[in-house]
Amino acid sequence: MKKLLTDSSVVVSAADVNLSIFKPPWLTKSGFLRQDELEGQIVISPVVVQIPTKGFQLTVLPNRIQMNFRGPAPGSNPEVERVMGGIVRILPHTPYSGCGLNFNYLVTVAANNYRSWDERLCASEAARKAGALDLDDARFGTYFSFNALGARLKLDAKPTYTIASVCKIDEDWQEGSEVIRLNFNYHFAVADGETSEKPVLSALDKWEEAATHSRSIVARLAD
Repeated sequence: MKKLLTDSSVVVSAADVNLSIFKPPWLTKSGFLRQDELEGQIVISPVVVQIPTKGFQLTVLPNRIQMNFRGPAPGSNPEVERVMGGIVRILPHTPYSGCGLNFNYLVTVAANNYRSWDERLCASEAARKAGALDLDDARFGTYFSFNALGARLKLDAKPTYTIASVCKIDEDWQEGSEVIRLNFNYHFAVADGETSEKPVLSALDKWEEAATHSRSIVARLAD
């Protein structure tokens, strides 16, 4: 049994984000980004800003600000606080509507056990009624949600195959292997009339707690 965190992200939803200010000089001068961590091709346009760094990519759109980490390290609270927390604090009058903490995993077992493991973990009553349980080539997924850490956790599990980019993250994974992708979304909503930056900053503080919580669920599902 193998488990791999392929990527994770912080997404702050907002309305009418002013993309024109999100340029490297302003971001570095304000202390959100360090000049020595910038790496790769920066994209600045009226509809999207993408700034890659050594550890993450910052993406800004008219309706959201996003920080993406790729690989088995989900980043840390100090990184999230410096970048996303700093931006939210300096733009308190932006109408924020929510914050999402996302963690995406792959889980796999030995190929000759995958079908029975997948059925045991994900097959539903609907699959039985459709006759899928009698088919060797059937694959199963599932979805559920519940309240956790002050957020609404939405967990989506789907069958898929490993691709080349996953093998670059961890060379022990083979391209084309059957796996289950587990997508965790911890959604923190901002209530109407609330001072919007405060609940967003509170949600950002839960980053490492959410990372640990998602890891514990993956461990139980992969058992």
